[in-house]
Amino acid sequence: MNGLIAFFDILGYQSFLENNNSATETAEKVLKIITDTPKQVRSEVLNSILARFAGLPGIPIKEVESSLNHLVFSDTIVLSIEYPENASAGWIKTALNYFVAVSAKLYLEMFKEGLPMRGVIAEGEFLVKQQCFAGRPIIDSYKLCGQLDFSGIVFHPKINKRLHEIYAGWPIDLFFFEY
Repeated sequence: MNGLIAFFDILGYQSFLENNNSATETAEKVLKIITDTPKQVRSEVLNSILARFAGLPGIPIKEVESSLNHLVFSDTIVLSIEYPENASAGWIKTALNYFVAVSAKLYLEMFKEGLPMRGVIAEGEFLVKQQCFAGRPIIDSYKLCGQLDFSGIVFHPKINKRLHEIYAGWPIDLFFFEY
């Protein structure tokens, strides 16, 4: 399947757990934040988009939202959206906009809880089977994420061509730099 992947690493997770007096209480609180936040974020972003664009025809936001998957393990969160076969440019643009909004909101909420993250958004062929993700974009995201020396979210360079197609005529190069 083809689609979008975001790989997030929670920075300082081990230190956060180690530097709290009650390891069990802290671990329970952190695990609740990590496991509940992606679900909460999905709902908030969907409601916000629906409220803003409810009257506009042709925006497949509910279809896009239903294709979003997330997986949480240890200090890692992986999000994905699978493109349908023969997805239109409009569907892909909606998916990318929604995916970026969910990623940004997830980043914000985790940061508010004292859990900054670094993350990479990539596009390509991958597989999702239950709790397993496999594919080149996951490897690319993981590798680039490990190289980031800051808390934030970046696009993998391989998605640059897609962004230029979707946002033709926009000065998007202003937002890109080689890392």
